[in-house]
Amino acid sequence: MSLSPFKRNICVVLLLAALCVATYSNGLRGEFMVDDYGVMLSDPKMHNLKFFNQFFVVEPKSSQKMASQEYFRPFAHLGPMMSYRLFGENVFGHHLFNLVLLYFCAIGFYFLFLLLLRDWRIACLTSAFFCVHPINGVIVNYMTANVYAFMILFMQGSLGSFILAYRLGRKKFYYLGLLGFIFALLCHETTMALPFYAAAILFYFEKPDFKKMWNSIAPYIFVLLCYLWFRLEFASLQNSVLDKIAGFHISFLEYIATLAKLIGWYLGKLLFLKGIVLIWVTDPARYGFVPEGLIFLGLAGCVAIILLKRNKATFALSWFVIGFLPVGFACFRQPDPAIGLTIEPHWLFFSATGFFLLCAIGCVALKKYVRPSIGILFVGALLLAWISSSREYNEIWRTEKKYCFHWVKEAPKLRSIMFFIGSAFQREKDFEKAKYYYWRSAENLTSDWQIYNNIALIECQQGRWDSALDFFKKILVIEPRAATIYNNMGTLYLQKDDPAEAERYFLKAVKQNAYLLEPRLNLAFVYYNQGKAGEAIKLVEENQKVNPRDQNTLNALAQFYLSAGNRQKALDAVKILLAADTQANVLVHLGSLFAQQRDSRTALALYSKAIEKNPRYAEGYLELGKLYGNHEKFNQAIAIWQEGLTMHPQDKRFVELIQMAQGLIEKKQVQKPGAYGVQAPAKMKEKN
Repeated sequence: MSLSPFKRNICVVLLLAALCVATYSNGLRGEFMVDDYGVMLSDPKMHNLKFFNQFFVVEPKSSQKMASQEYFRPFAHLGPMMSYRLFGENVFGHHLFNLVLLYFCAIGFYFLFLLLLRDWRIACLTSAFFCVHPINGVIVNYMTANVYAFMILFMQGSLGSFILAYRLGRKKFYYLGLLGFIFALLCHETTMALPFYAAAILFYFEKPDFKKMWNSIAPYIFVLLCYLWFRLEFASLQNSVLDKIAGFHISFLEYIATLAKLIGWYLGKLLFLKGIVLIWVTDPARYGFVPEGLIFLGLAGCVAIILLKRNKATFALSWFVIGFLPVGFACFRQPDPAIGLTIEPHWLFFSATGFFLLCAIGCVALKKYVRPSIGILFVGALLLAWISSSREYNEIWRTEKKYCFHWVKEAPKLRSIMFFIGSAFQREKDFEKAKYYYWRSAENLTSDWQIYNNIALIECQQGRWDSALDFFKKILVIEPRAATIYNNMGTLYLQKDDPAEAERYFLKAVKQNAYLLEPRLNLAFVYYNQGKAGEAIKLVEENQKVNPRDQNTLNALAQFYLSAGNRQKALDAVKILLAADTQANVLVHLGSLFAQQRDSRTALALYSKAIEKNPRYAEGYLELGKLYGNHEKFNQAIAIWQEGLTMHPQDKRFVELIQMAQGLIEKKQVQKPGAYGVQAPAKMKEKN
């Protein structure tokens, strides 16, 4: 019995959900990595939606710096801001957020192709293939990659509205389509190909004359030209791509041959699934490889002739080919021509559905040649193969080191990968390996200052103050506006017990970047230690305006308010920390402050939350046990310390405290032999 269109669509939506879960259920625990730290965790503007408008601000072209002004993608920050607002530093939540977006993209492709092809089987298979193919796994595994999901959704909405406007003759859909196009452009530059997708839809399905087709897509072309003018004049497209082309010293045929290598690499990943990475680079083809360019031009001509035939398969092929138009320019994006030309698979997320559409058309066509059961088995086997491959990649994405070692194996010339490996080792406090990889990542570019900064921080952690200071001073020559460096220099002077010099550098950092939290926080502690509690509180309150949920800011606020006798405001800060995904050490530190103020109830809540947050954090058990012990609840204290000892059998502090508590219990029993005398009711009253 055939299903109604509504019930059939519901079944497809549920199937896509099941495929998403089957593909990515093991990919929701991967750690932050690569740009996640700089984009999502380190930029204070990302932590407060009220600063979203700041990402639309551009500097005049004369003042732009390549290292910091390379992109203009305001909506690229929308997804990470929303995700951070919802989940903070909870990696599971971020991955789940991205998985839901991928699922919505799959549903969008289903309805888009259903609208175009009027064949639910092809639309269903296309969206199913989109869900499970490992080349799309970056959307789920890489937290800041949700920008591509938003771009896809806006492009789907734009093209869907365009189709409805053309078929129904309603202008409101046309305006919605243009709005979706603008939003997609603000996500990523590869959206510039969208007018060509719209033209392909008209050519293959509506078959208008040239004048009518032009009139339909002309507003999209106008929006595209305005965007190009804006990007060339104000927002970095000139210096991020176009100015770099001349540096490659490459002829037209050499360029075509190199482009063929990039496209060939991508096709290999789609078909064979091996060696998929975020970015791949290749040396420009030189004179000996010019014949490859001629062959590629010949193949391109053959494809163009094939595309003149109007059917579903040629439409799918045109959809796939259109995606390579932006690649022809974006491949020059590397700052150093010695690295080579670039391709990034996520540039082709939207156009890759042309490949999946071809696969779906082929699978549906099988029914003409084989029994339906064999066709179903073939589709099932293909889905299982792609799901299995995606799950393997999910495991590779589990840690930054694991992924980056996989990545550098596939793209050894991409030296920036070494920086991320060094960062991973630095977080593990393996400083010698970290420095080794940092030095390997240096490219003699202005952006290298970030490498020197991290090496300087390692020098600080190893007590080599003078060496660290030399690094910081050299960085300021390269990047004199780097607020991070002024803050780090202030921290260094604090460690050298020079608060006056530290204050000077913290003030410079605040002046350079009003959104950076650390310098104001550090300056607040300088003032607090100087007895200027009022000034310290004002600085930390400024931080709270930037990020109301920052753990270190709230920790400082609670400490300062408590010291100033403003217990209620201190408790307000604590409530936010208890409700958030706060680090265990912050909770324990605050718990100790409240315990010193004899606020046992708040201290108990903080210690208990710390243990819940991180059951392996020894200090949580130690301090909670002390709290019970100080209230002569020795049995409860011993129970907590024994639990901690189970987690940390080598920590002698637990053994010493347990023995001390047992001794106090015995002493108490000797001193109070009349346990059933008049003291018992009094003790019960105290407990109540």
